[in-house]
Amino acid sequence: EQAREQRRMMLLGYAVYVRPDTDYPVARFRHKSDQKDNAIGYQKAAMIFHMLRREIGDEAFWAGLRKLVADHGGSYAAWSDLERVFAEAGRTNLRWFFAQWVERAGAPDLKIADAVHRDDSPTIGGFNLRVRLAQDEPLYRLRLRVAVKMAGGRIHTARLQMESADQTFTLPVPARPLSLQIDPDFETFRRLGREQLPPMLNLFVTDRERTVVLPTGGTEVERAPYQELAARLAAEKQGQGSKTKPATVQATDQDAGASRGSVLVLGGPGVNRGADWAARGCGSGVSLERDRFTVDGRTYEGPTMALLLSCRHADRSDHVVTLFYGLTPAAAAKVARLLFFYGWQSYLVFRDGAVVAVLGGEATQHR
Repeated sequence: EQAREQRRMMLLGYAVYVRPDTDYPVARFRHKSDQKDNAIGYQKAAMIFHMLRREIGDEAFWAGLRKLVADHGGSYAAWSDLERVFAEAGRTNLRWFFAQWVERAGAPDLKIADAVHRDDSPTIGGFNLRVRLAQDEPLYRLRLRVAVKMAGGRIHTARLQMESADQTFTLPVPARPLSLQIDPDFETFRRLGREQLPPMLNLFVTDRERTVVLPTGGTEVERAPYQELAARLAAEKQGQGSKTKPATVQATDQDAGASRGSVLVLGGPGVNRGADWAARGCGSGVSLERDRFTVDGRTYEGPTMALLLSCRHADRSDHVVTLFYGLTPAAAAKVARLLFFYGWQSYLVFRDGAVVAVLGGEATQHR
């Protein structure tokens, strides 16, 4: 489970920080200067080793590592050296593997184009699930695991070999299939579309367009921690001086609904009139009040409580709306100084500045 979660975070990091127009091959990585480099040079490279292990098997993989150390210990090795060593250990040609994963920029973008089932044999009770998968150009050769959730709660898994842009598979399953998930354990490096990702603060941080909605209600003391946070965010972006950095627009709570891109609403009910609008994309499971809030069926109240909540934009699913507020100015101030360290979850509840509840959804392919 720990390894699965780490792989999931690697895919999320790549999806959040590496846009297709700024991507580059792992072979060109030299050093880390930002989160994009980290996602390519460390996270994608780590996933390449994981996929290589699955491709040639454990015995050949560990033998190849031992050979690599024996041949190059104390010196530099190139990716071509790795290709040669692992190809010899696995007794297979790995040219295609290193060409698509190391020398080419990008990652496969997979979609479930269609999934239907029919009753194969009423007397036996089996089903045939026909699955059509699609990938965009350039094409990748992929070894995919899929998981089928069946009636009764059981999970049926299968491994598929995909090599074309549009490929249909027939999977015999023992019970009625309810849903299909591609790569449930995140073992294949791939690009997750931003609309597939769970809503989170980091999607606001990396959006090309983004708006901070400032409060105009409440007292000056109540508004202060949010105004200080907005000023710090503006100063940080100004100081970076990069033309590629997202532009941040400031708006007041009268204009929250007309805000561009992803939106960060600062302040809750009674302080920021955009708070209730911000929670629209989260559905009925979220209720906000000036002295309490309810998330995921649980109500939190008291002067030390604060909430960081991210929802899908109600009108534009490729953007997110994030709300941050404390039930008192002191509760908000304790979290505000470290707010952007909490970028990966859909919501976090804080008591006296410490996290007491967290929810982070998974990015998946279902049908």
